[in-house]
Amino acid sequence: MLTTDRIPKALPVDVWLDTLGASDGPLRLGFGKIYGNNPVLCQERCARIVRALASYRERFGNTSVRVVRAPGRINLRGMHVDTHGGYLNLMTHQREVLVVAGLGDGGATHVTNTDATFAPLSISKNRLPRMGQIPDWADFIERTDVRKHVGSRPGHWANYIEGAWLRAEQAIGKNEVSGLNLVVDSNLPRGAALSSSAALCLALLHAWLGWHGQALPDDEMILAAQDAEWYTGSRCGTCDQAAIQLGQPGHLIHGALHPKAFTVKDMVPIAMPDDLRVLVINSFTRRNISGAEKMAYTRNRFAYSMGMDIFQQTLRDMGHPAGLVDRCDRLSRITPETFGGGAALYAILKRIPQSLNLETLRSRYDFPDFDHEYTRYFGDVDAAHRPTSIDLRGPLLFGIAESERARHFAGALQGGDYSLAGKLMTWGHDGDRRIDRSGNLVQQPTDDAYLDKLTADATPIVQCPG
Repeated sequence: MLTTDRIPKALPVDVWLDTLGASDGPLRLGFGKIYGNNPVLCQERCARIVRALASYRERFGNTSVRVVRAPGRINLRGMHVDTHGGYLNLMTHQREVLVVAGLGDGGATHVTNTDATFAPLSISKNRLPRMGQIPDWADFIERTDVRKHVGSRPGHWANYIEGAWLRAEQAIGKNEVSGLNLVVDSNLPRGAALSSSAALCLALLHAWLGWHGQALPDDEMILAAQDAEWYTGSRCGTCDQAAIQLGQPGHLIHGALHPKAFTVKDMVPIAMPDDLRVLVINSFTRRNISGAEKMAYTRNRFAYSMGMDIFQQTLRDMGHPAGLVDRCDRLSRITPETFGGGAALYAILKRIPQSLNLETLRSRYDFPDFDHEYTRYFGDVDAAHRPTSIDLRGPLLFGIAESERARHFAGALQGGDYSLAGKLMTWGHDGDRRIDRSGNLVQQPTDDAYLDKLTADATPIVQCPG
């Protein structure tokens, strides 16, 4: 939101414009707390907000509106581990999604984007899937009618508007939440791993809740924004939403999030050293985890789910105490110290298959919720394209190593060991590469010989790319 209030204030468009045009207007609106003391940035943001407000007035008139912002996300270390409780180091970016929101005519939401690439939308409430009595969200989005509705236009930005509207209804607790008139403005590049979709969902939720006089606690808001994005077909974690919701100027947010016991109380702000700067460089590549690239992304998420259960079952089979087995339910708790050193951890990983087909996976391990989990991840994928085998050791090895890198990263920054921080980033990026610097496909080894070499060389887990 544009101010530090939990519920963004509603003012007529002309009042917003007059305030922004006054010499002290940006100061009164809290620009310093939001954007810092960079006059060029504040001027640029002011111009974009004025443009969005003018666009709103042109289409919808001089009505009362709420202005909501959601910045992009940077994850310095802790990639792909948020869904299973790995450590994270999150920051926000100066680029953002901006939403100007006014009350609509009740049964419809009308949306204009300042980017002409996006055609105006009119979304009728009676054409959306009906939730009925406020349901469990996972059950709702797995319904056949919902999957068919969303799948008719995969990756379309209308799905994010719909997901936020429906999820706001669930949060408010009634089925007739008014539609909104919306103008969306964003300078976040799409598909650039700066979380443009999470920012959009959060901004929309703040707008809908604000117009109904409600605000959610941070943890509930993060989960609601994740739910809205899951509606679109994405199977994202919570680190993007957490970074945006919890972010503070000049700080990174360090800690671990675990979906089965979700809380943000352990997410700690750490001041970014004044002598460091983060450069965000355009790689000219794009991704879309609710569209064409969804399968590879979702396959790895599912592999984590299976791998974590298999890791615990392997510990149990090896005779480890029940308390230790139960404790290893998240990546942040699987450390070399837990098992007396890296060699012991590699020995456990060696007992986990590199990959298994689904039938062998079912018969060899105890998964009471296997069908539910499989449907949760792949239910909206055509049966002919669903995976028949899952890599296990590789994703688990990367996840454990990456969480460890993220755990040590914050300490390296706080201790002034920037060289170590840089090495941790390099090791992590090497493990996440699919194409090397020469353009060749990367095949990270995960076989027994590789684990034996890691053990013989006493390679620290943080240096293991996975």
